[in-house]
Amino acid sequence: MIRQESSEFLRQKQAQWEKEKAESKSRPEWFPFGENSTPGGGSPLRKFVSKEPVEEKRRASQFAAAMEKAKKKEAELLKRAKLYKHVLRGAEEEGWN
Repeated sequence: MIRQESSEFLRQKQAQWEKEKAESKSRPEWFPFGENSTPGGGSPLRKFVSKEPVEEKRRASQFAAAMEKAKKKEAELLKRAKLYKHVLRGAEEEGWN
């Protein structure tokens, strides 16, 4: 049973390969550079855009993120300082010195 299935599969593959071979002979060979057989001949026209503005935008966004992080850190430290000040005052009033 396995040999019969594998031989049937092999026949199907051989038929497929013959079909593909015939199709490839009927079609011209695919050329990656477009219709006129010169490199870049088939590529679309693109406007040149400098990559510097992208770098500057990235730096600006990184700077903005760093500043935001610093502001959050500063706010957290101020909050802690107020809490510690409050605790120290309470300790002084209680006589914990």
